[in-house]
Amino acid sequence: MEFSVFIPLMVAAVQSSGQVLSSFVSKAKQAASNYIFDKEFVENTIASSTRQLDELLNATSADLKDEIREQSVRDVVEDLQAHITSIGKLLSLARTSEITPEMAERLITGGLLPFQVSLEKAELRLNRFGKDDLRLYCHVVGTNTLIAGYVFAGQKVPALQKDLKDSIYVFQKGLLDAIAKTNREIPWDKVPHLLTADGISDLFELYSLTLQDVKENSSNVEQETIKGNALKLRSFFTDTLYCSECGRKGIDKKAAICPSCKRKFARDIWTTF
Repeated sequence: MEFSVFIPLMVAAVQSSGQVLSSFVSKAKQAASNYIFDKEFVENTIASSTRQLDELLNATSADLKDEIREQSVRDVVEDLQAHITSIGKLLSLARTSEITPEMAERLITGGLLPFQVSLEKAELRLNRFGKDDLRLYCHVVGTNTLIAGYVFAGQKVPALQKDLKDSIYVFQKGLLDAIAKTNREIPWDKVPHLLTADGISDLFELYSLTLQDVKENSSNVEQETIKGNALKLRSFFTDTLYCSECGRKGIDKKAAICPSCKRKFARDIWTTF
């Protein structure tokens, strides 16, 4: 997946997860013995998760479309989306009194295990295809929704909360590592904040400024070279290089010419972005 598409999608998913995690704490203080999310909150979480998976499937990036056309990948993402949508529809029926709240809770609770299986299946397939960015994205969106569903049914699921926090940390640490590789000065005193769900906006802003600097530097390099040259770009997750022009992955660090599009690489410069 093209990282200019992936990063904003992940930032939105982390922001949604942060709302669920923070609400978990505040609501627990209000009703420690009878802890349940209200329908409106869960509906908003469902709508957010559905929209985020929609954005993934309809992203305009040509590179992302090439990847998502692998039908087996699209199938598991759409299956995950269908489970989330079905939970949202049950909540909608309960809100309009077409079914009772008790029936809605019973049906949602019964659907949580199949939903969890769907999430596991998506992750296994994406992991098999080496699509770490897609896997992490689906994991965050799916786990966030799963937590909301379990808590609606009166279960606190601390293990899932920890899993979600750890997954968010993996993404944010990767983003911070990418920034550090560009030799930009890191605001070390703010790092603890940047590595929390609340700090994702500030971290994304820092990333965007760094990305802008890198693009300007890359542009300067390209202007010094002949027309038609390419750059070696470093993958966000796998630390491998790929061609900026044709997307060929696994480029050797010392390669002078792309083995796929045959463009000459501009000097020996590559970027994390």
